[in-house]
Amino acid sequence: MVYNNLPDSLVLSGASAKPVLNPGGVVSAATYLSGPVSPGAIVAIYGANLGLPACNGQGEEVLFNGVPAGIIYSSPTQINAQVPWEIAGAAITIAGAAASPGIFTATQNGTGQGAIVPVGTGAIATPDNPAHRGQYASIYGTGLGVVTNQPVTGDWSPWGPLAETTSLPVVTVGGVGAHVSWAGLAPDYVGLYQVNFIVHANAPTGSAVPVIVSVGSANSNAVTMAIQ
Repeated sequence: MVYNNLPDSLVLSGASAKPVLNPGGVVSAATYLSGPVSPGAIVAIYGANLGLPACNGQGEEVLFNGVPAGIIYSSPTQINAQVPWEIAGAAITIAGAAASPGIFTATQNGTGQGAIVPVGTGAIATPDNPAHRGQYASIYGTGLGVVTNQPVTGDWSPWGPLAETTSLPVVTVGGVGAHVSWAGLAPDYVGLYQVNFIVHANAPTGSAVPVIVSVGSANSNAVTMAIQ
């Protein structure tokens, strides 16, 4: 299933009138770009007659190839949903099905300062709160693929055992590979992935160092972080 074919493979029901999807109206909730879906990822669906105002999924249903998605938020023009875990391994064609990585950003448009938090700071890595070479940091995104201890679609991810990705993603900071120590679902969130890594000793410094997360051949949006 690819976004361009969603009218044939995605069904919305429960709205007061026939729902209409905008062209290219299903995007990653992190990057706001259309593209392949992956199990467990958070997507935003834009259109008309999609749901009741601020009903948060009460009475709405989104089906991916007949499998219900987890509704996170809904309104007449937008639905945020978690792609069902159950589509993994299904007998369907999904472009880039293994993963569709995306990093959340401070601007909420998929560009600029990434949701990257140096450990111990409690705030994202901006020029006023830069990360340092050799320091641990966490990237927050979506679409990193299947996990162990998989929660029910739409449910919060567990604390124990943690839901870990089946393989570690690759993190590149300023063109330099970083050591990834752990990746999986952030506990108590729906579809939010966390990637823990160490800023390489040779990583470049600056207020807007580019960061990319890769899973196999799939690359995330390029975001930035401050490194001192």
